[in-house]
Amino acid sequence: FNQTDGMRVTHRAWGMDNVYIIQTGKKTQLTASIPISISFDFKNDISMPVNDFEIGFATGESSSGPILSQSLVPLSAGSINATFSTKTISITPTATSDLYLTIRLKWGSQLCMQSNTVFRNIAVCPVVNARLSNDFPVDDMSGNSSSFNLVVAPNPSENNFNISISSSKDLLKIKATNLIGEIVYENEEYNGGNSLDIGGDWPQGVYILQVQNGEKVINSKLKKF
Repeated sequence: FNQTDGMRVTHRAWGMDNVYIIQTGKKTQLTASIPISISFDFKNDISMPVNDFEIGFATGESSSGPILSQSLVPLSAGSINATFSTKTISITPTATSDLYLTIRLKWGSQLCMQSNTVFRNIAVCPVVNARLSNDFPVDDMSGNSSSFNLVVAPNPSENNFNISISSSKDLLKIKATNLIGEIVYENEEYNGGNSLDIGGDWPQGVYILQVQNGEKVINSKLKKF
């Protein structure tokens, strides 16, 4: 998913006018009524471009396609060009479950030639984590209430990410990983009262910032361009 050239999807000529991509190798944990943000970089086929996407989640697959947990949400493919562009959409799950990310590619008519499209940097994150300047409560395992006030600026960034966290606990654990799980930053004794600059030497891409306060972890998506 995250190599320079990305994941190439080839659809043959005279095939159906749509095709599903189902991420069966990894499940996403969804919570009812908590919005989820799905983003990916996409490069269209100039000669036989995708017109639209439909995004959602499936419980599994059958011979006729994905077994959907709820209706897919439409997303325009946008302008046609030979470079990558970032697509983002939010979906609100109707049930709590572990599901497979599903992307439907739609050409609008039957293909008259082979179509090649490329994906990379696919990320799924709770939308609540994008509210970087707002307080939101977190319950730890002891039943006590704690809170975070997380600010990341700028985000996206082409240099450093400045991170500031206020917390009801003094020492926090911070970890940042790329989308294949490699740790690019780790600090197990971060003082929540101090700001922190990270990511200046990271390559372009999407990263997941994890902040642990006691027994709870908050994940936030960072994008380096």
